[in-house]
Amino acid sequence: MRFSVLVFSTFLAFSALTNPLFSQGDGVLSIEHADNAFGVKGANGESVQKLIGHVRIKHMGTLMLCDSAYKYSTGKLFAYNNIRVIREGVTLYGDRLSYDANVKQGVVTGKEVRMVDDSTVLVTTAIKFDTKISSAEYTTGGTITSPDGKLVSQFGYYYKNDKKAVFKGKVVIVSDDRVIKTDSIMYLTDSKTAVFIAPTEVTTPKEKLTFQRGRYNRASGLMEAFGNVFMVDEHHREVLADTINYFKEKGQAFLYGNIQIADSARKNFILGDYGYFNKTPEEMLVARKPVMVSVSSEGDTVFLRADTLKSMLTYGEKGDTIRNMIAFHRVRSYGKDFQSSCDSMFVSGADSTVTMFHDPILWSENSQITATTIKFFSKNKKMVRAEFTDQPFIAQQVDSANFNQLKGKDMTAYFVDNKIKRLDAVGNGQTVYYMQDNDTVVVAVNITECQNLSMYFANSKISQITFRAKPDSRIIPMDKLEKGEGQLKGFVWKDTLRPKSRQDITLRRIRMVGDTVAVKPTVKPAAQPALKPAAEAKKPETPRELRKEKRRRERGKLEK
Repeated sequence: MRFSVLVFSTFLAFSALTNPLFSQGDGVLSIEHADNAFGVKGANGESVQKLIGHVRIKHMGTLMLCDSAYKYSTGKLFAYNNIRVIREGVTLYGDRLSYDANVKQGVVTGKEVRMVDDSTVLVTTAIKFDTKISSAEYTTGGTITSPDGKLVSQFGYYYKNDKKAVFKGKVVIVSDDRVIKTDSIMYLTDSKTAVFIAPTEVTTPKEKLTFQRGRYNRASGLMEAFGNVFMVDEHHREVLADTINYFKEKGQAFLYGNIQIADSARKNFILGDYGYFNKTPEEMLVARKPVMVSVSSEGDTVFLRADTLKSMLTYGEKGDTIRNMIAFHRVRSYGKDFQSSCDSMFVSGADSTVTMFHDPILWSENSQITATTIKFFSKNKKMVRAEFTDQPFIAQQVDSANFNQLKGKDMTAYFVDNKIKRLDAVGNGQTVYYMQDNDTVVVAVNITECQNLSMYFANSKISQITFRAKPDSRIIPMDKLEKGEGQLKGFVWKDTLRPKSRQDITLRRIRMVGDTVAVKPTVKPAAQPALKPAAEAKKPETPRELRKEKRRRERGKLEK
């Protein structure tokens, strides 16, 4: 960041200024020239030299020029008009100078006090310096300009022994296309580190960053931001975290604590406690109890958790960008219409498909579907089709003890408004269907084998079964059913793995920008107008008001 070069240049100028400026040893100030010199007595009887015209005073490498000056035998010096203090390439300009060689402190004041070091210029109205402890300061507001930018602050302090410079009070730094606003910033010369010690805002044409504390190391290029860090980019994508470490040259960022990443529409969020971002190639990883939240305008918000969430940007055949996501290990999701569990999941941005691997399970109302691989297709955040490959098995709970079942080689399900409407089984189809009397009492079970078949659903219940080839079917009354005869091989009801609520996925909450972590904020609500207290009713006072109040009461009695 070039702003650190700007601060560093100012530091060097202060450093030269606070080297032994005047008296450092014997207190003698050498008068090199004056057009006129007079000896006078001071108010306290001390000897005073009055110097007028082209005054030049030198001491230990420092040259002071002015129009007139009073040099006291006590070691004090007062100079006026066209002040110029020159040392090691740094020139200090002002209207008045006062210096006390005894305490080694001085101040230059004027309508415009300038300190110039090559191309770096500090403009203020007063600069105070102390050569004994090697410090300098301005407290009346100052502006520093250089080829690297501009710094404005109310106060500026430099401490050579501590090797640091501090700027405070409405600090604004403009460098290239970057604007930094803060109340306090400190620069440490040994480590070449700028330390932000107050809430800070950094703005560029492409992003905005705010944080409570931070530091930037010029040597390593590492920017560290701490405390309710918030960043938004040109596409209105948001990032919240407790801490962000950013390596600009590498294009890498590390996020720690209460991470929240939101898309431009604030419809998709990723939460966690550790995150990593790489600019080229673009990829993002979130871990430590990560959660993805997909908010639907229809109220069907989906919560998904895993051990790790990873997003990658790839390119299609036409050069278009495609964003894919991987969730791996102990993946579970909860939504109003669907819940799921698997070990790994792949979300493709190319065709909006989601593929579940390793013991995938999909639940919808009273139905459970398992397979070796489950792949479903969505449109406008609604499921339209699902493919179940290798040992697919669907079970639907009829009552506490009985389950309709279907298995086959492959299955495809079709959905309308996130409700299953039809399911096709291809190859080695087997069904167990419990027949009910008036949809209440189970009276028999239909066990059928058919190569290909279709199930149709109404109100999430099986309404019809169509066999695409000649079936082998038998109906067994419930009182004749043998133990285990009403279950297909491989049937396991896995309801204990099913998330029952969003709390089974996570207790994390989506935070509004500016929320602190201490208060568990909820999903950002719609803006509501501020409620104003109702004004107290005015009591009738005039005869006219009393008559109107009487008529109002009478009308009220008639309406009752």
